[in-house]
Amino acid sequence: MSVRAQPLSRRLVACAASLLVAAACAERPAPPGSGSPSASAARAAAPAPIPSARPATATAPAERPVLLAFVGDLSLGLHVGLYLERLARGGEVPPGVEPGYPFGAVAQRLRRADLAIGNLECALTSRGAPPSDRQPLRCPIEAVAALQATGFDLVSVANNHVNDFGRAGFIDTLRQLEKQGLAYFGHAVFFVGPQSPWIREIRGVRLGLLAYYDPPRPPVDEVRRARAQVDVLGVFNHWGSEGLAEPTVGQRELGRALCDAGADFVVGTHAHVLQPIELYRGKLIAYGLGNFVFSGMGQREATRGGAVLEIELGRGTVLGHQLLRTRLDEHGAPHFVEQPGAER
Repeated sequence: MSVRAQPLSRRLVACAASLLVAAACAERPAPPGSGSPSASAARAAAPAPIPSARPATATAPAERPVLLAFVGDLSLGLHVGLYLERLARGGEVPPGVEPGYPFGAVAQRLRRADLAIGNLECALTSRGAPPSDRQPLRCPIEAVAALQATGFDLVSVANNHVNDFGRAGFIDTLRQLEKQGLAYFGHAVFFVGPQSPWIREIRGVRLGLLAYYDPPRPPVDEVRRARAQVDVLGVFNHWGSEGLAEPTVGQRELGRALCDAGADFVVGTHAHVLQPIELYRGKLIAYGLGNFVFSGMGQREATRGGAVLEIELGRGTVLGHQLLRTRLDEHGAPHFVEQPGAER
């Protein structure tokens, strides 16, 4: 062996030895007590790379699920509307009504969602003739700002009280929502023709939403057409009978028909009390989320109850859900019954 070749061979031997040591270390199991990742961390971890001859340079982090937050009936009229107007003008309000009212106790949780949705059950108008057979529900314009400050991105107007001041009041409501920049859906149920889904793409998940007010028959054709346009489709229904804690036969039939037609989940309002959740063929049906904010619903304990329904979405699937119960205080503001956890 020449003098010049000898250093090179020594370097090759040393390199091979170091590679053997590195391989042995890589195969060594983790020491006891090092711990295992939590369930949420395991879901968030990227999949292990497939072994190859060429070492991987980097692994892209897994995308976090899309988080939706649904609430039930929102009526910011009567005394709730009065307090909102007084707060905006610096007027006198009772103790406990503070800036951020009526959502101060729940706003932080709602703001975590990628999309927060509620059922706006009041009219934003100063026009129109109120009905004589029931208490009309009119919200001040300050109600929109309160919803937006809380994190609401979208409201359904497919309900009975949005028409409390006639066609003029309904059109005013849509115009005010557009002017203030709060998105809405479900208005098509009051017009002639089919309803198109409200669509939003969030981190690569194309979500579609439809809203109905007690349809006379299951709108299966609309649901099928909408499902073909999106990755995940949800339906927000205003249905059932007020005051009933159990869904009616009609609710069950409609909810299941919507799922069979292609809806990935169905959420309901209108009963003013909490109704159960059902998994039908692996699909979520939340029959009634109760009152989230509703003036004059503090007389009975059952009508004080509401909920935030959190739904996690992946590409083309519902990953999980969590129901966070709420209760209205004496001023009509919601508070969580228990401190919400992070897991669904």
